[in-house]
Amino acid sequence: MICMAMLRSMQNLIERQIQKARLLGQLDGLAGEGKPLRDNTGDAFVDIGEAVGFRMMAQAGVIPAEIEIKKKIELQRKALASATDPFERKKAM
Repeated sequence: MICMAMLRSMQNLIERQIQKARLLGQLDGLAGEGKPLRDNTGDAFVDIGEAVGFRMMAQAGVIPAEIEIKKKIELQRKALASATDPFERKKAM
């Protein structure tokens, strides 16, 4: 297990490298610069490998089948919730 001193040392090294890159202008013009970070709180329970894979697919414009299915389910739930006519509700089910 990594001890706290090693962790702190690693964090300091990372911070110095980021600061150096910023001062050299290496962080200028990156994709998303000036925009707020997206909310990744849902990724906390996703395996890091899957998260990287999903991010790569998203950047390539590819949507995994499970995401498409989840979107279709949510749309169908909304259609069912908004249907007032019994025939339309049955059809939505």
